[in-house]
Amino acid sequence: MQAASSSMDIYHSTMVSCHYMIPDDLVDPSVEQQLISTWELAVARVVLRHPMLQVGLRKLDSKKPSFVQVDTINLSNHIEWRLIDPDKEDYDAVRKELYTEQLDKKFPFLEIQPPWRMLILRSLKGPTANDMEVIFCFHHCLHDGMGAKTFHEDLVRALNKPDDGEADLVRNHKIKPNATTANIPPSQEDALRFTNTLPHTASTIFYELTPPKLLNTLSSSTRAFVQKCKAWPAITPFDPKAGKPIRPSRTHYATFSIPPDMLPIILSNCRTHKTTITALLHSLVLIGLVQQVPASETGSIIKSGTAIDLRRHVIPHTKSKSHPLSNPSRVVANIVTKMSHTFGDDESEANLLENIRKLSKSDTKRDEEELTKIMWSMATKVRKELQDRLDLGLKNELAGMMRFVGDWQEYLRDAMAKPRTASWLVTNIGVLEGDPKGPGDGQKNRWYIRKAYFTASAEVAGPGFAVCSVSVRGGELCVEVTWEVGVIEDRVGEAVTAEVERWMRKIGGKV
Repeated sequence: MQAASSSMDIYHSTMVSCHYMIPDDLVDPSVEQQLISTWELAVARVVLRHPMLQVGLRKLDSKKPSFVQVDTINLSNHIEWRLIDPDKEDYDAVRKELYTEQLDKKFPFLEIQPPWRMLILRSLKGPTANDMEVIFCFHHCLHDGMGAKTFHEDLVRALNKPDDGEADLVRNHKIKPNATTANIPPSQEDALRFTNTLPHTASTIFYELTPPKLLNTLSSSTRAFVQKCKAWPAITPFDPKAGKPIRPSRTHYATFSIPPDMLPIILSNCRTHKTTITALLHSLVLIGLVQQVPASETGSIIKSGTAIDLRRHVIPHTKSKSHPLSNPSRVVANIVTKMSHTFGDDESEANLLENIRKLSKSDTKRDEEELTKIMWSMATKVRKELQDRLDLGLKNELAGMMRFVGDWQEYLRDAMAKPRTASWLVTNIGVLEGDPKGPGDGQKNRWYIRKAYFTASAEVAGPGFAVCSVSVRGGELCVEVTWEVGVIEDRVGEAVTAEVERWMRKIGGKV
C-alpha cells in the first residue's frame, strides 16, 4: 500500500529525529572532518546490519512493486550537514522550515538509491555546539516507526564502538551493500500466521472493498449502516486524469514536550485509571477536536485508529543468528497493523460529543470534574480495546486481509471517493534507549541521545491527524501532530495540540 500511496502522491515520508550529544573531543570545528568520518562509519555499520536500508524500489505504479538491489550506496547522497551560525540565523526558525520541508520532500532515483536520508542540524558555536539534531527520513515501504527507533538505537551504539579495523567499510563516502534475497526480512504476510474467520473476512471485504459507485446503489438504510462511522475531515478530491489528488499534499505540524519530572506522574495516573499514554492521547485528542469542530461536521460519533507493532507475534528463528528474523524485536522492516476506535456509538456514550462540547464551554469546577471523568473513561475504554485486540493475537487481524487487495492504486482511488474512515491516528513507538550505559559520569566523553521526535507526513486518504509520540529513557516525552494543508485549518491543528498539551500538564501536576 505504501508504494501505491507514494506513486499517487498521497504520502511522502515518515521521520524519527534525535538530538545526539557529541563527545567533547569532537566538538571543536577544527576536527569537523573527523566528526564526519566517525559519523559515516557508524551509519555504514548500521546500514550493513539492516538489509532493508540497502534496497531501492521499482514499479511503484504497478500492481506488483518490488525491491531492487543497488550496486553501491553513496552516503553523500543520503547525509546532508546543515551548520547554523547563531550570529546570522535563528536556529529555531531554520529548524522549523527545514523540518517541514523534509516531511514533504520526495525520494529521488528510487531504483538506484535506497529511500532514506538524514539532515543533520548543528549550531557552529555557543552552548549547543555539542548538540546535533539528526532528522532521519524514510519511505514507509522500507520499514515502520519501530524500525526507525531501532536504527537510532543501533546508531548510538555504533558511534560508541571502537572501529575494530572497520574503517575501510566506507571509501570516498561509499559502501558496498550486502543485502541478498536470503537476508531481506520477509513480508509480514509471510512472517506472521494470520487467521481470519469467515464472518470477519466477509464483513471486512464488504466495508473496505465496496466501490463508491456500488455504495450509491444500496438502499438508504444499508448505505447509512455502511457509512455509520465515517469521519471528519473530507478527503481531498482525486483527479483521475492526473492520477493524483487535485492539489499536492503538504504537511503542517505542531509539537509539544512533557518534561521528565512530569512523565512519571502522568504514567502513575494512567495506571490508576487502568490505561496508557497511547490511550490517553486518544481521549485528549477527542476532547480537543470536538471543541474545535462543529457537530454539523462530526455528526454524533467520531472514529480514530491506533498503530500496533506486531513484532511480538513473530516467531524467532533461533537456529541461525544470520536469519533476518533471528531477533524480531530488533528487525528493521514493516511489521505493523492498526485498529479502530469509535466514540459515541453505543447507549453508554449517548450524546458523548455533545456533552464534551457543553462541558468544555463551562468554567465551573463541577463541569470540569465531569469532563475529567469522561476523559479518563474514554482513555480506559481505548486501553481495553487495545488489550482485547492484543489478546486475540493474529486472529481476525486487519493486516491479514491485505492479500485480498489485488490493486492498491484502485483501492486508494476508491478510498478517496468515500468519506474518511478516521479523524486521527495515534502511533506511539515507546521509549528509545538513548544511552547504552545510562546517564551518569562519563557522558561528556561518549555519544548519547537526549531527545527524540516522531513525525509522519500527512496522508491524503488516511486519518486527518497523525499523532506521533516517543520518549528517550530518562528524558522528555515528545508529541508531534501533523495534518494536511488545505484540509485542516492550521488554527484547528494548533488548538487541538495545545489542548492535548494543557491536559497532559494538568495530569502531570503543572498547567
